[in-house]
Amino acid sequence: MTIITSIGESVTVTSVTRTIDAYGDESESTSTSSINGVIEILPADEELVKSGILNIGDAIGYFDPDDASVLKEGNRISHNSIDYVITAVDTHGFGGNSMHTEVQLRKVSPQ
Repeated sequence: MTIITSIGESVTVTSVTRTIDAYGDESESTSTSSINGVIEILPADEELVKSGILNIGDAIGYFDPDDASVLKEGNRISHNSIDYVITAVDTHGFGGNSMHTEVQLRKVSPQ
């Protein structure tokens, strides 16, 4: 357990699995889970926004590395009624130990 688990808020992660059958038809299945994390909404002066990697209103999420199995690019996170898609995942460590998993989150526009 990390401090992120203690101070974080509950978020819903939707894992997305895409398959293609023998005829080339694509299908998508989803499953959801709840994990704790810290989500920071990005302001205009954030370096990731300035560089064009993410936009104002996108976010960075910090999670326990034990939750990394559901934090995959293309999966979705819902936090405070806002949906995001995971665009990048990076696990940070020190001395061979994983400290936290950081994800870049692009805000999904309502349909």
